[in-house]
Amino acid sequence: MIRPTMKDVVIRSIEPRVALPGGLVRIFVDRIDTSMPDITVSFNSHPAQLVGVSPDLILARVPPAQGRCSVTVSLEKRTGQPSSVYVGSSIATEVNAVGNPAADRMGNIYVASSGPRGASVPFSVYRIAAHSDLKEPFLADIVNATGIVIGPDDAIYISSRHSGTIYKSDMNKNIEKFAENLGIATGLALDTEGNLYVGDRSGPIHKIDRRGKDEVICEIEPSV
Repeated sequence: MIRPTMKDVVIRSIEPRVALPGGLVRIFVDRIDTSMPDITVSFNSHPAQLVGVSPDLILARVPPAQGRCSVTVSLEKRTGQPSSVYVGSSIATEVNAVGNPAADRMGNIYVASSGPRGASVPFSVYRIAAHSDLKEPFLADIVNATGIVIGPDDAIYISSRHSGTIYKSDMNKNIEKFAENLGIATGLALDTEGNLYVGDRSGPIHKIDRRGKDEVICEIEPSV
């Protein structure tokens, strides 16, 4: 009986191409023999935990690597041509963010720190410096700061899901109320004309023009 010659594993694609340590990626390969006991995946020589293996798909947990990583799959100690993913790294902790952060044109990142429902926290918005990853307090006194977005005028808009208020701040930390009575205001988005869209967890989507005038443009199912 002659055993077939082993071939190198061919990686067809990896999804997603950007990942975090501890996250899962799907590695699509040309058909492999899953009965082989020695199947390994490495990110820049860091071994990955295999969560699932099928003839054409490997589900792997990203090891503690960072930056652009060369991903290889080995079968019976034969390693095929590498593919690549970008593995991010942590730049700030203890911010209790509910919504997405936002970045200004200089690359500084602003993130809302929400805290428990109805409770005040020492600082509502932090700024993370573009080149040093230094986290510093930026704004205070917004209860349950949630959504955050930066407009074309460099103004920062922050929603409070506690009071249903949108706050507006400049880069010098001068803050004012921009719109009120928006229910459980959460996610924020801006269009190219500077109109602000506010997601209200009770159902409505609000459109706020540059003067702060509110218009409900649609209703969706309430969200918890």
